[in-house]
Amino acid sequence: MAIPINETAKIYTTDGLYLLSGRFILKDDENIHLAVRQNEILKEGMTVKVVLTSNVFGLLPFRCSVMPIPKRFATQQYIGIDLKINETLPSVQRRKDIKVRLERMRAEIALLDIATGKPYGKTCEGIIEDISASGLLFITKEELVENQQFLVPLPAVAPQMMPRAKVIRSQKEEEGYIGYGCCFMGLRTGEEEALRQYVFKAQVMQRRSREE
Repeated sequence: MAIPINETAKIYTTDGLYLLSGRFILKDDENIHLAVRQNEILKEGMTVKVVLTSNVFGLLPFRCSVMPIPKRFATQQYIGIDLKINETLPSVQRRKDIKVRLERMRAEIALLDIATGKPYGKTCEGIIEDISASGLLFITKEELVENQQFLVPLPAVAPQMMPRAKVIRSQKEEEGYIGYGCCFMGLRTGEEEALRQYVFKAQVMQRRSREE
């Protein structure tokens, strides 16, 4: 499944200094192709950080080398440039990641000791109401405190996946249930990618079912 990429791409120095923006054209396993106005800033062989954006997968940064730059003629508004991908950097979660509602996904979370950050044998059963790449809504009748950390199994996202999460807010639900808004903590790159893929596929399936 192709990753949906937004049109605007930004180029920075490896130290994070903004250089210029461009239009995203194409990406494959080895190169990123952009259209830019100001080619004078970039030099062949220069190492830069290219940041692509996706409404589903967030910020997608890459460390790249600038390939040979074609001459820009006065009549051209944009020129195409190629950037060789040297390294795929960890994607960045945005403050408002897209979330999807789930069909009452049951989960038993393992609470973590506040002092040690390790499981101490206490669990809590509930339902994951919705999920995004940055967090989830967990509904249960048990009371959890703000900043309570826990491990949550997500086998529907990836086998053996059990990321750490933290309670950041709570809200009263019907019939004595409490909904806890939780954020993921310290996701590995593979885990975050799996979550974004899962949310994206769930969105597509839900959209199709509404159209049928």
